[in-house]
Amino acid sequence: MKCLGILFLISLAVLSDLVIPSKLNREERALVFPQGSVVTFIIAIAIPVDLVQRHVFNSFNFAANYAVPRNATDYTTIPARFPNDYSRRSERSIINRKWFYRMTSNYLRNSGFNGTSCLLRTICEASETPLNQENGLHGEILQIILSPSSSIDEGLPRAFYEAEEQGKLANCGVYSKFCPESLYGHPGKPCLLRAICDEAADPINEDNGVLGDVIHIILTPSTSVREDLNPEYYKAEELGHSGDCSKYKKYCHQSLIDLISKVVQL
Repeated sequence: MKCLGILFLISLAVLSDLVIPSKLNREERALVFPQGSVVTFIIAIAIPVDLVQRHVFNSFNFAANYAVPRNATDYTTIPARFPNDYSRRSERSIINRKWFYRMTSNYLRNSGFNGTSCLLRTICEASETPLNQENGLHGEILQIILSPSSSIDEGLPRAFYEAEEQGKLANCGVYSKFCPESLYGHPGKPCLLRAICDEAADPINEDNGVLGDVIHIILTPSTSVREDLNPEYYKAEELGHSGDCSKYKKYCHQSLIDLISKVVQL
């Protein structure tokens, strides 16, 4: 019995050398998703609306949808960055400054502005008059976005860096020819009063859905209980109901309502 036991152990050792490789290896496993599945990435800025007994947020979001594999044949081999390395994936930047500038230029162009020229003017003015610390986190983020030199070189056109340099020299007038309206320098209170007046004169109708209702509530002081607001806001609404917003156009040349809406023939 002892001899049989020893032979059995020796045979196991020999078989292990023949069958089991020197380095253990196991195939990577992956999930297969049901048909029609997608992965969605959403980047959103949500602003709470001050309403009594209501939780309403005005949200601006960017979404990206990606299809997911339905069977094993949908998978592809990922190129290795280093020899014998198949576990690392190349790093990808989801959002960078070049992407943001391109999206901003397209948005401005669709809104009736000279997209690239107005973006250059905004970068210049942000460099000339930086957003101070009183603007909080949002101000700091905007200042970084509008300062190309604040990050490593991303292959941006030289014009963006030149705009920042022109701002430091207080020479932003060179961009006024192609972008007469300053997006950076809209006067706060006068333009807010004009927006309230314009909204009262020509309200955003029900066809604009929840977002239209939220904007209407925000720009209509009388829709909520008295909040000890400056009487100027209520006066602006009254003038809007009478159709006379001319006094505000002198100090705010661009209507904020026109920036976020357009006239549609019904």
